[in-house]
Amino acid sequence: AINESRNTRRFNNTLLKHQNEAVGVNSFDIDVMKSFRQHEMHYGIEGYFNTVTSTANFENVLTGESTIADTRYPSGGSTMNNIAAYVQDLITIEENKWYANVGARLTSNTLTANFADTTFFKFPFKDVTQKNRALSGTASLVYMPSKGNRIALLGSTGFRSPNVDDITKVFETGPGYLIAPNPTLQPEYTYNAELSASHRIGTDGMIEGGVYYTFMDHALVVDRGTLDGKDSVMYEGAMTAVYTTQNKGQAMISGIYAAAKFNVGKYVVLSGNFNKSRGRILTNGVETPLDHIAPMSAKFALDYRKAKVN
Repeated sequence: AINESRNTRRFNNTLLKHQNEAVGVNSFDIDVMKSFRQHEMHYGIEGYFNTVTSTANFENVLTGESTIADTRYPSGGSTMNNIAAYVQDLITIEENKWYANVGARLTSNTLTANFADTTFFKFPFKDVTQKNRALSGTASLVYMPSKGNRIALLGSTGFRSPNVDDITKVFETGPGYLIAPNPTLQPEYTYNAELSASHRIGTDGMIEGGVYYTFMDHALVVDRGTLDGKDSVMYEGAMTAVYTTQNKGQAMISGIYAAAKFNVGKYVVLSGNFNKSRGRILTNGVETPLDHIAPMSAKFALDYRKAKVN
């Protein structure tokens, strides 16, 4: 079990809000490996079973009196269960030259939530139930033209079912910014491609780099929404704009990266890396930036190691 709490109080307010979440986490994983000829196969099943119990109360910091408060997640409890079966085959096409990897995963996801207490929000729903299934796969090819050189091409599909946080959360992330539940959310799907290469320079150096592209369908994005048909609601004494997690059509993420590392003498290592990514979402023909995409970054390092000195 994992317990998490949030304690908040507005400036000059006598009420201290306590929000507590108890998360139950259970899982199992059965993995089998079998090697034959040029194949190394892995297959099995795995399952994750999670529960979330939310409680909340206001505490008067002057009198100690306790009163009911709104919970971050459904007060009647939430569950999210995930069961998947998978298979993966690592294939040696030609020793020290060509390798391949193919795999598939069938996933079934179930989510339930109960909004038992509607004291603070008159939701137009009380229970939320979702069942989502998807088949995803991956395929890659690795070519090693010579010792120390490697070229890899990867293609894959991905699937993410909305979780308890996406669908049911009620949370004020900032003044005038309230995230509300959205029980109509659907899974998002990704289609990925990556090309990378690496080259070893003698025994003292290595350079590598690559490009990648991800196409997202039904992308999950937080945007202005409504709660019971209203785009703003009264929350803790203030009119607050409503935001919800939504499926926003299609999104694209692309990027490039490079890295290098060299031994300079016996005790010094020189290294560096560079990353640049770009994310855009397309809604009704309009392209806008996609959130949570890191900006360009670079790092340069000089590392000296000798005996116990680093």
